[in-house]
Amino acid sequence: SVRLTVTAQTGGGSGQAVLTTTATIVRGLALVPGTDTGTGDPGASVTYTLRLTNTGNVSDAFSLAVGGHLWTTTLSTAATGPLAPGLGQGVIVTVAIPFEAHSGDRDTAVVTATSQAGADEAMAVLTTQVAQQPVEFAMRKAAHMSQAAPGDIVTYTLTITNAGHDHLPVVLLDALPTHTVCLTESVTGGLEFHDHPARLEFNGVLTSGHHLRFSYAARVLEMEAGPAVTITNRVTATVGGEVYTAQAAVLVPARSEQAAGYLPLVLRSR
Repeated sequence: SVRLTVTAQTGGGSGQAVLTTTATIVRGLALVPGTDTGTGDPGASVTYTLRLTNTGNVSDAFSLAVGGHLWTTTLSTAATGPLAPGLGQGVIVTVAIPFEAHSGDRDTAVVTATSQAGADEAMAVLTTQVAQQPVEFAMRKAAHMSQAAPGDIVTYTLTITNAGHDHLPVVLLDALPTHTVCLTESVTGGLEFHDHPARLEFNGVLTSGHHLRFSYAARVLEMEAGPAVTITNRVTATVGGEVYTAQAAVLVPARSEQAAGYLPLVLRSR
């Protein structure tokens, strides 16, 4: 309070008055993240640093909570302060990305700071996303024999493997080799036979950490006499826009005309 004394310039009289000034209490806070987005691999943790500042004109203490998230999210502290006006403190938020999460998956957490002396609060929204995972796809094509003759039956096998973390959409195109005919009843593994041109196809999803095995048999057709022929079975796989190829080769040896044989006639005189 302030006491004022007033004296009259004539008559010598004086008087006093007391003025009382009261400051209004203002409470406030700010919660600001250094960054509000983060990325990481499955099974890893992403950390955020937030700055909690007392923007009021009196000391205050604050409570902190986090919600709205599906992934495990923790705070370095559940309360802070009292903080003098203008002062702040760092708060660490840790988000654990589940190992079973896949590329592009995301989760959002809302961190709320509240004044312990009033209803004032501030929020920060943090978004965490799984980083793009590398594709680890392998394909192997094989024939059960390396050499065949017309009429022989060759069994082809195809194995595709997903050693990566993400499930993979796979489109297979297995063109039937020339000089062969497919034995459609032998097709296994989910391949589908189509004609004109003769081919086998598969369109599906290869889950993470798994493999698929396909097989079918083809009979080598009769051929005219001529040099050796290599029958090449080639397959392509389209995986996430990338094209992979594999092949298996079977050799048909040279074929020659079989001439008729004549036995000489021998006359013996007596």
